[in-house]
This record gives sequence, C-alpha cells and structure tokens, in this order.
Amino acid sequence: MARAVPETFHKRLGKFESFLKRALKDEKAVERIRAYEACIVVWEKEKYGFKFMVLGDECIYLTENPPKTIQEAVPFKDVVSVEHVNDYPDFLSGEQRLNTQHISVTFMTHEPLKGKRGKNDKSPHSSMQDISQGGNNNNPPIKTSLFKSISDGLFRRAKSPRSEEVREERLSSSSPVQKPTFSTSFDEDVLDAMKQDDDSEDEDKELHSSGELHMSKSMPTMQLKKLKLGSNDLKEQLKTNRVNSPVPSSTRPLPALRNTDSPGPDGNKKTGPLYEIHNKAPERKRSLESDRSVPSRKSSSRSSNSDTENLGLIPKIDISDVEDEAFGEKLDEAREAELHIYILNLHSPMLMLIKSAWENHKMRGTFLLDENYSLKTMPSPRRSAMDSEKLVLLFGQLKRELFSANSMEEVFRLMQELKTATEKNMALKKFFWKSSDLFNFIVHQLQKYLPKSPHSMQGDKARTQRADEFELVVLLVDTLALMFRETEILPTRLQCLKSGKGKASVDLMTVLTCLPEVPQKYKPPSSKAAALLMTSQADQWKCLADAEISQLVTEFTDMAAVVLFELMVIAKNANWEDKEDAFFNISWMMKILEKMRTTEKFIERVTTSALHYIAPSKRVELTPQEAVLVFQQFYVLQTFIKYNEPIATYIRNNYTEEFKYFVQAPVIAEKLPKHYPITEWAVSLIEQVTSHVLEKKVRLQ
Repeated sequence: MARAVPETFHKRLGKFESFLKRALKDEKAVERIRAYEACIVVWEKEKYGFKFMVLGDECIYLTENPPKTIQEAVPFKDVVSVEHVNDYPDFLSGEQRLNTQHISVTFMTHEPLKGKRGKNDKSPHSSMQDISQGGNNNNPPIKTSLFKSISDGLFRRAKSPRSEEVREERLSSSSPVQKPTFSTSFDEDVLDAMKQDDDSEDEDKELHSSGELHMSKSMPTMQLKKLKLGSNDLKEQLKTNRVNSPVPSSTRPLPALRNTDSPGPDGNKKTGPLYEIHNKAPERKRSLESDRSVPSRKSSSRSSNSDTENLGLIPKIDISDVEDEAFGEKLDEAREAELHIYILNLHSPMLMLIKSAWENHKMRGTFLLDENYSLKTMPSPRRSAMDSEKLVLLFGQLKRELFSANSMEEVFRLMQELKTATEKNMALKKFFWKSSDLFNFIVHQLQKYLPKSPHSMQGDKARTQRADEFELVVLLVDTLALMFRETEILPTRLQCLKSGKGKASVDLMTVLTCLPEVPQKYKPPSSKAAALLMTSQADQWKCLADAEISQLVTEFTDMAAVVLFELMVIAKNANWEDKEDAFFNISWMMKILEKMRTTEKFIERVTTSALHYIAPSKRVELTPQEAVLVFQQFYVLQTFIKYNEPIATYIRNNYTEEFKYFVQAPVIAEKLPKHYPITEWAVSLIEQVTSHVLEKKVRLQ
C-alpha cells in the first residue's frame, strides 16, 4: 500500500491556523502562509523567546507560544541575507542542543537601536538626559524628553565647542528646564516702533489674518554685526534691511541656541532662523541670528515671551533634520539587524522555505512592475468566490478532457485554458501536483514533438506544421514553469519528480536540452524571373514561416532555461532531506546532464541569449520579464560552472571574447535599473560567471 504524502512539509495545527485567521483578518494573507514552526528567537527586541515563526509571502511573522498576538518581524523587502549557522546553542543542553538548526536572517531597519546599559555605564549623552530629566535616572528614556523639548520649540542640538560648557552650566542648576531667551536682544522701544509701523499698513493686516505668509523680520548676520545697540539710526537701518535684504523663501530648520555662528565641517558659519514671522513682502524672508560680537543683555522670561507674542513669532521646526540625541544618528538612517531563529528540529525544511520565499518575493516584485502582468494575474471576482469543491470538479473535468484529446489543436486549447486559470487561481497548482499523471502527460507531449516532429519535414506545408508544433511546445513548457513557481511548500511536487526513480524528470531534462529539428530555410530563387514571382502573395508565407520558426525556437530556449532553473533550485533545496530515497539532488542532476550529448549545444544557446540581453544595443532598459529571465539564465550558467567542471571549461574556452567585450558595467547599469528588486542578484550572478570566463575578478556594481 502506498504511503500517504502530506500536503505540506510542516505539521498542521488546527487551533493555531484558527488563530492566524482571526489575527491576520485577511483571507489572502492567510492563504499565502507558507509554513509555521515552533522556535526560539534571539534578536534586539527579545532574548530567548519561545515563539511560533510564521512564514508568509511578504514577511516573517512572530507570535507567542501559545499565541496571543502576531507581529510582522522581518519584511522580505528588507532582507539582506539568510544563512545557516553551523553551531550549537549555548542556552540548550542534551539532545535539544544537538538537534537544533540555527538560522540567521540579516535585514535592514530604520528603528533606532535600544541598547541596555549597566548602572555604572555612562551614556555618551548622559548630560542631555540629566538636562531633560533633572538627573533622575528612573524617568522615561532620553528620546521621549528630546522630542518633547523639540515639539515645544525649546532647543535643537548644538554642534559647537561651547556645548559642553553650556551643559555643565545647566547641570549645576537645580531649577527645572525653562524656555530659553534670546542670547542677543534689541532695544524693546525699537521693536515696539517696528511693530507699530507694521500695524499701520492695511496690506500687512490682511496677510496676518489670512495666515498665508510666514516671513522673518530679522537682518542678515553680516549687517547685524555692524549695528550698535543704542544707536539713533538703528530703527532706520532695521527698516532698510527689512525691505532690501534677500533671503531664500524656503523654511529652514530651527538653529541651535548656543553659539549659532560656530563654524561647521566646511568652515562656514552655521546660521539659521529661530522663528518665522509675518511680513508684508511675500517673496522675501529674513533670519534672526545671534552673534557673540554683539553684547548680550539679561532679559526676563516675561519680556522675552511678550516680545515674541507682540511680534507674532511662530515656531517652525523641520523634523526631518532633527538628529537622534540618544543615539547620535539620524532617525531615518537604515542599519543592519539580525534575527536568530533556532528551530528545534534538525531535519526541518524551514531554511529552504525561507530562502525560497525570499527569492520568490524578489521575482514577484519585479514581475509586478509590469502592468500587463499585474492585470493578467489579478483574480476575477467570480473565481475568487468559487469554493474549493467546485474548483476541484472543474479541474478534474479539464484533466479528463486533456487525456482524451485527439488533436494538437484541442490539446493547445485545453492547455491554454489551464494556464490562464492557474494564473488567476494559485490553488490549481496544488491540484496539479496532487498526482503525477498530468505532469507525466505534459512530458509525454513534449517528447512527441521534440527533438523531431512526428510529421515529415518535406514539402511546402512542413514549415507551417512545424511552427504550430513549436507553439504547442512553448505553451507546454511555459505551463510547467508556472506550475513550478512558488510551490516548494508542497511535498507532493518532489514526489512527482522522484516517481519511477526520477524517470519523468530525466525525460524532461532530455527534451529541454535537445536541439529541435527545424525545416530547411527557404532559399530564394536564383533566376531573375523566379525572383519576380516572390512578390506574389502566394509565396510570401514561405519566408514568414521561417522567421516564425526561428522566433519560436528562441522562445523555447528561453522557457527551457526557466524550467531548468526551477529544477536546479528544487535539486539544491532537496539536500536537506535525510531519507534513503533522497537521490534527487544537484549532484545527481549534474551527472544526468553531463551524460547528454546535447547539453553543450543547449549551453551555447542559453549563453548566446543571455549575452544578447545585456550586450550594448539601442534599447536601453530591459522589461521586468526580461530582467528576471536574465537572472534565471545566469543562475543556470553559474550552477553548471560550480557543479560541472567539463561544462565550466567549455564555457570558458568558447566565450572569452564575448564576455570580454559584451559585458560592460555602464551598459548593465542601464539594462538592469536599480528599482528592479531582482537587479542586485542578477548583477551578482553576471559578475560570478564573467569572473570565471575571464579568469579574473570582475566588479560591475
């Protein structure tokens, strides 16, 4: 009796899946859950937490064990690397320590690092903490007090030699933090005169009431240095500079109150507006800046606040330029973090599943940049509402019609219907791999038309017949590639590939790497009279048939490389199995391909196609589908180079000149734009293959 094959690699937990449906509240997200498993998690947010790791299409989730809440821990768009760490966890003992897998996920995050310090550890920003918290170490974190002060418009971090001196002065005072006053102020009579002069103008009143204008009435620093407090001409100078001094109209961030004219890294003085006030000139703006060359006057908080209110000062803060005082880095600066996952099962496939989910996310994200692909794969409302039982019945009916089809046209129509339905509904992939009969049917159809046609290649109709056969072959291979995509969570897929000692897989690799038979190209007539007959519509189709066959052979080569890429990924990931019949691995696959006499010709066609896409040409940017295809083609070439020495030598001996002149960093940068998620991986594979062929290190990015 045959052993029942489970539908998924992980053990199904009904109660936990019910929790996921309640917690995620999104049917699509629940359907796209790939796997889940109990584990121990170590990262910056938690140490040695016993968790459930949930693997989705877009991210890695974490939840308690037993589950209470679920959180998105690591989005795949931020993942840098996924690695297996060959060590034994120190916090475990006995058999658990020996039977644990350690997976390290490195990712980018914008969250500030929240490090813990000991009692005697002195923070580099302890003085700022004492200022904001009054020296009490039990108060909330530094970051809270910092943002509270900034939101009140009190201060901004000062980068000046006097910063430590001011901090010491504040530390020595036990009084609570107060709003700072201007270090340099003008005579109150002069400011009052300016206010009265402005209030007498009707246009200025309208601008104040509308609130559309925020202009500064202050002077540039260079002219401010020339003023002397108490001068009789001070009022006239202020009025003149208020009208004539041009400054940029954009809002600038709040400057430091301490030593605002201290030199910056470029040697220039740091100046900026403290506040912005209304003015009647919409296109003009001023900045009020303090300078140590002007003697400061003591002013009470009452007078400072009253002056501010009378002048209509409005504090303006640019939060994007605010630096994190607690950590010495900008809030939006990305940094690397690590999530360490300890799976308490040595034979768990979780490492393979995480890598596959990450790879699929990159490829799917690139495909979705194409609007046509997005529309093609968007599920229709009618199919979304279809229950699984009805879907199974329709799939069974379609399969029976395929098996009983008597003509090539009928097989083409039914396969096209299956492919279109699978693009709209991913559940059909699960039905496809539930048994191996449909997979074997497709392989048999490919063997029927490859490498030779079942019909004669002689005669005028042979070219049209062969073109129709190639169209069916391309559709069959494209459908297989679709069924392989994102189905690594199904153990039945591997069972289908391994059935009959891998006979169907060997037959598939044979037809994929074969050299298809094509009819002889049409030769133009030699005589002048015969040449004139070529212009008739009766003979034009002959040349078109040759061009069509040539294009179809190219499409078949590209799709064959895609399916071979999927087989190589499956073979590499199958190495985690610890079973007696685990023969399906990358070493076994390379031995099979090495024995085939057509493999070198296949490598030649794949290499030519890959170089065609990245070589200099008039067309600059590749489409998303072409970018993914280049990644898959160079993945196939790199796998042959790594695991098959004869093929690696063949590539190096026959394509040195092509890689030397066709692979150019500026051209590849244009062909593979950075906003494609797959670009980084594709360029890395191109570097590896080119370095092998040229026998030197090549850098393209």
